[in-house]
Amino acid sequence: MTDASRILSALDVVRDPELDEPITTLGFVASCTVSDDGVAEVRLRLPTYFCAPNFAFLMVADAYDAVSAVDGVVRTEVMLEDHFASDQINGGVAARAGFTQAFGG
Repeated sequence: MTDASRILSALDVVRDPELDEPITTLGFVASCTVSDDGVAEVRLRLPTYFCAPNFAFLMVADAYDAVSAVDGVVRTEVMLEDHFASDQINGGVAARAGFTQAFGG
């Protein structure tokens, strides 16, 4: 079984592209849980509603990749909350689409 502390450790490698600091240090991880059957759920909240969508997308996608690589995780859900482009970003990352596809490009 994987616990939340291993997920948080994995998230230490995810950096804010503008500030070049880990999202864990910046307090962007709102919650992190892992079910007994290996489903990891992470919720991210950025400091501003209007954070640049390209940077927000990168952080959510990088978080997805980092959590998915943790031994024992069978499914990963990373959700960005309280952001003007949450729907596009969350949908794009969940579909494993790139930024351009997520925003209809």
